[in-house]
Amino acid sequence: MKRFIIAIAAVLTMSGTILAQPPDPLPGARDMAEALYQRHPYVCQNTDRKILDAIRRDLREAEHFLQQPTATEQQKNDALAKREKASKEILQVLSACLNVQVIPMTGEIHPLPPLPPVNLPGDATAFLFRLDQGEGPVRCLSKTFDLSVDAGIQFPIEVKEKGTTWILAALERVPQGRTSLRFRFIGDGVQRKNLAFETVTIPHGILDISVLSDDSGAPAPSMMRIAWKTDDSEVRPANAEDFGLLFDKQGNASGLRAANIPGKLGQRYWCVPGPFQMALPPGEYDITVLRGIEHAPVQDTITVQSNQTVQRTYRPQRWVNMTKRGWYSGDDHVHTQILSDRDARMVMNWIQAEDVRLANVVKMGDIFRTWFEQRGFGKAFRVEDHGYIISPGQECPRTHEELGHTLSMNIKHMVRDTDQYYLY
Repeated sequence: MKRFIIAIAAVLTMSGTILAQPPDPLPGARDMAEALYQRHPYVCQNTDRKILDAIRRDLREAEHFLQQPTATEQQKNDALAKREKASKEILQVLSACLNVQVIPMTGEIHPLPPLPPVNLPGDATAFLFRLDQGEGPVRCLSKTFDLSVDAGIQFPIEVKEKGTTWILAALERVPQGRTSLRFRFIGDGVQRKNLAFETVTIPHGILDISVLSDDSGAPAPSMMRIAWKTDDSEVRPANAEDFGLLFDKQGNASGLRAANIPGKLGQRYWCVPGPFQMALPPGEYDITVLRGIEHAPVQDTITVQSNQTVQRTYRPQRWVNMTKRGWYSGDDHVHTQILSDRDARMVMNWIQAEDVRLANVVKMGDIFRTWFEQRGFGKAFRVEDHGYIISPGQECPRTHEELGHTLSMNIKHMVRDTDQYYLY
């Protein structure tokens, strides 16, 4: 016991040494670099996006090692040097941006001269401000205002600390047409500054998409990604399925699914059950359509124009048909609850979009409780549609860091005996 206590003390001492580090040279730098690279590269048009990518990667890697209790002294020192260098680089990028609005904070409470109207290509934009508030350190601040939630016309940005603050203020879901808005800067003490501006968006166009089965030529579910090339933001297709409620608040409770595919196809996709139309801001869009590994992916770039409809029909080519060779694709470990025909239809759309012939949908349990409720088991509760099958099963018994988990398929009823739970 004495030896154990000494070991713990040594570890705590070592951890304290590793975690001790100089203050962040530029607080908020990583969030700023991430926001500029991922959503708002147009704010600094004179900066190569590859530079922003390198800066954000360096800041993320440095943060990773600085937060690791097991990091070596050399790794910690390298991370500090990398963070210092990347912080200087992001400041150089911000200082070189052409459209920086300088906000001098003084004791006077009066409005600043309004900005000229901002013409938006879509329903999102961002502004870069430099808030000067006397002598003090430099920091970064990234804020996003969603106009569908933040219903007012005045958006507060509060900075209590002295010094210089670089602020990236983003607006999302900006209404079409002309909108009058105002930023309210709140500084140290009683300092206030209001900055009025107007946004003007041009009318949307219409996107009309159909995906066909290469086997039948009929409309078919698919996995789809639509990205607006202006800022590479993801667009949710109008009729995309959302599985959030079916996941019983476990795992990634969203209909946006990550594809485990290397390279550029390794993105996030929505399950689209059939044809759809939707209004979109004008601009170029990258569209990717997947239908499982037996179909070739489809990649396309389209241009949406104001008050016009662009129509596309995609038919992912089947390059092999393993079912005809006697092999059936399947997933024996699908976590989702099915309590209604609507739930079953959503899951069926999903497995058809991924071209998975059999899905074993499992009710999950441990010795204490269960998750992912099912409306029933056995033949009466199986669902079949054109050779695709959903079959209720179970993942139970299930133990953590002990005996492991069991999967059962094609069962007539749930098998669960907590009195003999460890007798697998």
